[in-house]
Amino acid sequence: MKISRNFATESIKGNKTTVETNLGKNMKNMEQTRDEAPWGIEALRGKGKGYDWGEGMMLYGNGREEILVNTETKEVWTMVDENGHLVGFTKDDIDWEAIRKLEHSGSAYTMTADYGGIGRMSDFYNGKCTLCWTLYPDGRYFADEDGYGMEDNEEVVVYALIDKHMHVLSPFRP
Repeated sequence: MKISRNFATESIKGNKTTVETNLGKNMKNMEQTRDEAPWGIEALRGKGKGYDWGEGMMLYGNGREEILVNTETKEVWTMVDENGHLVGFTKDDIDWEAIRKLEHSGSAYTMTADYGGIGRMSDFYNGKCTLCWTLYPDGRYFADEDGYGMEDNEEVVVYALIDKHMHVLSPFRP
């Protein structure tokens, strides 16, 4: 069976999985049995699917938990834990002056990713990536199938710039 995705091509034969992933300009093959740790990194065993973020960076997740991996250096950072708390960032990684001006900013103060976790605006490029964190969803998020419960608000998203070693170069701000 062959499964094709925009970030990888996966071939499954028996209990072996071969994944071809575009990591920057080079194609890299990874062959592992289903019970092996991805990239030989024990911390990733059983942590869900891996998504190519470019330049040797991968995001692993299994629901709420989000783990960023530098496959070249084998560095691993948990950005969001299984309870939805941002554990890969500190209060210094947030521009509080800008956050105070937002109408719905409660998730920033509790440092939780209640509405979709941490995402990215684009893949890593020249060693940098812009992350996005939804502090409060668009008002349609709360509506049922008939539109009842909808709120009259815009989505509140903040952005931060990081490098390939998870250093925050520009703090989260709108």
